[in-house]
Amino acid sequence: MKAYSLDLRKRVGAAIDRQVGTQQEVARRFGVRGTFIKKLLRQRRETGSLAPKPQGGGQVAKLEAAQQEKVRAYILRTRNEATVDEVPAYVVTTLRQEVSRATVGRVLQSLDLPRKKNASGQRAGGRQAGRVSRPADFAGE
Repeated sequence: MKAYSLDLRKRVGAAIDRQVGTQQEVARRFGVRGTFIKKLLRQRRETGSLAPKPQGGGQVAKLEAAQQEKVRAYILRTRNEATVDEVPAYVVTTLRQEVSRATVGRVLQSLDLPRKKNASGQRAGGRQAGRVSRPADFAGE
């Protein structure tokens, strides 16, 4: 969701300051929610500014396609016994790039390597937790 413009924020703040109505009436007048006005006034009180706060960005892939393929090859080489905790160590030593466990999880997901499940269809616990399952093209072995 995009932030409200600074112009609208200033007009809402000015209307509240001039006491043209209650916060709910001002919200209806400007087509915003009452909670927006409360948060706006709190922000002005705490920071002195009505400017929108910076928005979070999308996640940037930390491993490029070629690096992801090396991770896939490593997992296939280890017969899918590599845990999500072991893969970052491999990436650091081989690709010389630090990655988090979460990044590895996203890479495994993008490579269509889901976590192993036990016979009842639940994620495996204990020693199996965090292991990736065998991809469909590797099932014949």
